[in-house]
This record gives sequence, structure tokens and C-alpha cells, in this order.
Amino acid sequence: MLPESDDSDVSATVIPFPQGIISRHSTKMWHILFKVPSLQELQETQEIQEIQEMQEIESGSTYHQETFAGAQLQRADLRDCTFTHCDFAGCNLRSADLTGSRFSHCQFNDTESGQPADMSQADLRDVQFNHCNLTVVEFSRCRGYGLQFDHCQMQGADLSRSDFRLPVGDSDLVSLQITHCNLAYANLANNYLPTSEISHCRMTEVCMDYCDLTDATLLHNNMPNLSAVGVTLRGADLRGSNFNNIHPAQIDLSGVRLYPTQLLYLAETIGLAVESEPDKDSF
Repeated sequence: MLPESDDSDVSATVIPFPQGIISRHSTKMWHILFKVPSLQELQETQEIQEIQEMQEIESGSTYHQETFAGAQLQRADLRDCTFTHCDFAGCNLRSADLTGSRFSHCQFNDTESGQPADMSQADLRDVQFNHCNLTVVEFSRCRGYGLQFDHCQMQGADLSRSDFRLPVGDSDLVSLQITHCNLAYANLANNYLPTSEISHCRMTEVCMDYCDLTDATLLHNNMPNLSAVGVTLRGADLRGSNFNNIHPAQIDLSGVRLYPTQLLYLAETIGLAVESEPDKDSF
């Protein structure tokens, strides 16, 4: 039986809960009765609000030290913006219009989570990237006439099957400039790049399969172990670059510009043993 109540002492009517009920159910009960959001719900709501705010980026604006990590900006209008020291790790920029925008000292890959940004199929005409981390970023099938990269980390970046042309009458102008970048293991395959420039870059094991580099400027690159199936290099300027598997019997090198010392690289690829001339005094 319950103890007799005393109107003067309300505490005497308190009925104790069976042991264990509070520990198992009280938190859930409070959430149901008072609709208190859980920590996970609060975090998800905050993330949604932050992403919504990120999606309100206006074209022509300037952003400094802003975080857009993980933002869903696919098909966003980001034309003529300036971004400095911003974080785009894991940002979805697929099919976004970035025409004329400038990125300086920006991060497009999170070294902890390894989540790179995705700019595939984006409009990157006249866009400039300077001193940015673009490691393994996806650029494939982008539109990129006038696209420039300078002093960027681009290891494993994918620029394959992209369009760097500007139709003019019955012909196409091409403009792509990559200078002083780390392009190791990057993918440039299946691109039409006559007259483009890739200079002073590290290009270890870059894939250039079926890439047309006619009359391209390829100065002072470190290019060991290229994948160059079906590549076109007619008239390209390779002065100062080193390479070990550009085979003259497989690749048309007519009109290619080289320094005399670079002929040794070509000789080695076809099995020639080039030796230094003996001293005249030895005869």
C-alpha cells in the first residue's frame, strides 16, 4: 500500500520509479514529452543551414578565408568570383559555372578525410588557380578555354576528355596553361591541346594517351614514365624537358624542338649506345 498522504507535505506522495527505468527510458521520454532535439538532429540542422548559406554565393563577389567544405554547389552560378585562402574540400561543383573566377591559396582536398572537390563538367573558361591544392580533384569533361594553373599541387588530378577550344569561324583556338605545378600521376588523356602550354612541371607517370599536343609548349618538364599511347607531338617545344619513353618509332616527332643533349634520351629509347668521343691525343 501507498503511504498515507499528508497535505502539508507534498513530497510524501512521490512514487519511486522501479529500478532501471530511468536509466533506460528517461532520456527518450524527455525527448518525446518536450520535443528536445537530439545532438545528432542539432548537428544535421546546423549543417543544412550552413550549406544553404554557402549556396547563396553571388557571382562577382569576393570571399576570403571562407569554408565551403562539403557544400552542394552543383550547377551554381559562381562567375567572376574571387576566392582567397578558402576551403573547398569535398565540395560538389559539378556543372557549376565558374567562368572568369580566381582562386588563390585555396584548398580543394582535405588531407585528413581525403575528400577532394568535384569540378567535373564545370564551366572553367578563363579561370585561374594560383598556389592551390588540387590533389586528385576531378575536372573531367570540363569546358576550359583560357584555363590557367600556376604553382598548384595537382597530383592525380583528372583533366581527361575536356574541351579547351574556342570555335572561331571554321577553326578552333585552344588555350590551356599549366606552369610550375606538380602533375605527377595526373590524367590528361583524350584532349585536343595544340598550342597549349605545360611548362616547368613535375609530370611523373602522367597519362597523355590520345592527347594532341601539336605545336604545344612543353618546356623544362620532368616527364619520366609517361603513358603516351597515340599522343601527337608534331612541332612541340620540348627544350629542357627530360623523358625516358618517348619512342621516335612510335610517335611522330617531326618539327619537335630539342637541345642537343636531349637527343641522348631518344637514342636510349631505340637502344642506341651513345658514347663520348675519345680525346684526340689518344690517337
